[in-house]
Amino acid sequence: MKYYIVHNSATAEGLSEERDKIRELISDISHQTKTPIVNILLYSSLLKEVVDDKECTKEILEQICTSSEKLNFLIGALIKISRLETGIISVNAIVNSVGEMLEKILNQI
Repeated sequence: MKYYIVHNSATAEGLSEERDKIRELISDISHQTKTPIVNILLYSSLLKEVVDDKECTKEILEQICTSSEKLNFLIGALIKISRLETGIISVNAIVNSVGEMLEKILNQI
């Protein structure tokens, strides 16, 4: 019985350490990829401003910008998930009126 309790404790500690390593890895990957993506967005925007009027070139640059923005969003989401899992941030649910929220959104548009 004593062996089972000790073994079970060791397994729980191992799982906890493994989760911590995964969280650190996700966080590190997220942060390391954030800067290059922001640079791609910046340079794509600059290219769009100075490029000639060739339709093909503009279309390609637009695709680069769109893809970069998607990557930026996904990596941002990955960072938020990592922070949620590590307890750096937390989610607090609140009750709100959907009507009021839609009214605010419409006013901003």
